Amino acid sequence: MTTTNFQLSSNSGREVHWRLVVERCGGKLYLHRLKLCSEDDGPTVMRKLHEEYHAIVSKTPYTIWDKFPILWDPVIETATLSTNSSTDLEAQQRAPQIFVTRRKFQAELTAAFHDPDLLSSAPSFAKENDRFSDSNHRRRARKEVAMIGLRVNRVMMVLVLLLNVAVCLGTGILAGVLTRRVDQGVAVTSAVAAIVACLQALLVLFTK
Repeated sequence: MTTTNFQLSSNSGREVHWRLVVERCGGKLYLHRLKLCSEDDGPTVMRKLHEEYHAIVSKTPYTIWDKFPILWDPVIETATLSTNSSTDLEAQQRAPQIFVTRRKFQAELTAAFHDPDLLSSAPSFAKENDRFSDSNHRRRARKEVAMIGLRVNRVMMVLVLLLNVAVCLGTGILAGVLTRRVDQGVAVTSAVAAIVACLQALLVLFTK
């Protein structure tokens, strides 16, 4: 299991903003801000993160594929902003597309993203992880970001594959039974398989 180096302690509260990167279906990354209180504990941070994520993907440039990622699961990662990426959110009307390095999957935080109570023993989680804060200007410090990435949902991929096979074979068998000709059944199976392949290609195209 991947371990995290998140520290836990308590401190006085103040408003903080985390740099938050969200990945679109297709791999493009966009920079946003997550508003928190420095005294927010783990469950509170995760609930705010979850709410902000759903608010973000409901707006431009995100599409319905991002709002309902059937074949992908959102996961929590940490990363470092590329020096070639713009971080000035104030000067831009929409979230800027950026690049990151040193992406690292966070298994515990991904689990907590879906079940915030898993971090119930993490007081002042936001304060002690201010490395993500856009007010953190330590000299020569790398600009680290909290990131919601996407990973393939293997179960859904297998189900889609099995559904494709069932549709192709089912229509071919049905055609063969109705026409009483094996060659017609094979032809229909091939035709349906070609159509399914085209639809899958379009799906990949639209999610890029």
